[in-house]
Amino acid sequence: MSDVPPQLEYAPSAPRARRWRRVARIAAWLVVAVVAITVSWKTLQWHAARMRILRLQKQCLTYVVPTLDHDSNGLFTLVVSKTGYKWEGRGSVLPWTSLYSEIARSGMRTVATVFVHERASGSRRRIVGVDLVQAPTGGSGAASTMTFCWRVIEPGNYTGLPRELRNGTTPIALPPNVKRLVINAGTFDPADPTHFTFDYEVNEQNVVVDGYLKYDDTVVLLSRAPTTASTSRPSTLP
Repeated sequence: MSDVPPQLEYAPSAPRARRWRRVARIAAWLVVAVVAITVSWKTLQWHAARMRILRLQKQCLTYVVPTLDHDSNGLFTLVVSKTGYKWEGRGSVLPWTSLYSEIARSGMRTVATVFVHERASGSRRRIVGVDLVQAPTGGSGAASTMTFCWRVIEPGNYTGLPRELRNGTTPIALPPNVKRLVINAGTFDPADPTHFTFDYEVNEQNVVVDGYLKYDDTVVLLSRAPTTASTSRPSTLP
């Protein structure tokens, strides 16, 4: 019985093996580079989004109504004409509505922003915003109401977004036969961090509304007794 000679196995040539290893290394580096670029791009997007929100937050915390909003036309005016009733005015505050949209992921219901600024209860800083959300239609007949919505936002930081803590609505009754209604933009009280005011003029009467941020993060709106509009318009706070 003859012995069968063993089969010889030949290794691939050295140049071909080195070439495949080089290709594999290049492919691996390309994968790593693509992953790194993707992660970096997403990180930059995240950073840009956070910085945009923090910029809007700062604008709301320090917002001061421009002087133009305190002219004779007020913030929002119910105009009576022969053809009926219409509203004229500035409307919402863009940084405030933009910030709320980022937080709530939905649009803000508002007719006009009456007040937005930093307020504090104790050591807790908050963004307080008040918006007119339901306007009276004007005209003769029964008394009507206008409704304000208040919102309280806890400021965020680079690692945590601002968040809405509480919100609610406050209706304010108006007399019958409204012929002229002017809602003036609000101001913060530098002597009391919980307090702010806004006022409105209706049928030549001025009504001041006091707003207070409570410790439970709710807002109370209280109307004072009407006075003569020509002598009671509060001055603009710095």
